[in-house]
Formats: sequence, structure tokens, C-alpha cells
Amino acid sequence: MHGEIKRDMNEIKQGKRPTIRVPQGYQLAHRRGFEARKGYGYRYSDLQMIKNHRTQHKYDNYGRIRY
Repeated sequence: MHGEIKRDMNEIKQGKRPTIRVPQGYQLAHRRGFEARKGYGYRYSDLQMIKNHRTQHKYDNYGRIRY
């Protein structure tokens, strides 16, 4: 993961790429209380493994429980 992000940062410096990609096996997950449905953007998100992200949604009834 660290190597992928570092490579993207180097490509941005060289002008080959406009943004950093999300590494394989990870998703940008909104923090609890800062869900997208409440209007929060990706500024309030963190990298999270896909398996953990799905488990998080399992326990909050797939986003239906509001905190």
C-alpha cells in the first residue's frame, strides 16, 4: 500500500497523474457521524480495508441507523 501511494505522489510531481488513487483492496470510508447522506464529503473519510468497511455497514444496517 505504501509503495502504491508513494508511486502516485512521484507521478503527480512529474505531471503524469492528477490525483492519488485508492490502493487495491481498500476503500475510502466515511467516519461514523460524518456519512455522505448527511452531506459530508471525502474530507471526512479514511482508507479502510474492504472487508472491514463491509462489516461496519453490516452493524449500522447498511447506513440506515443514524448516530
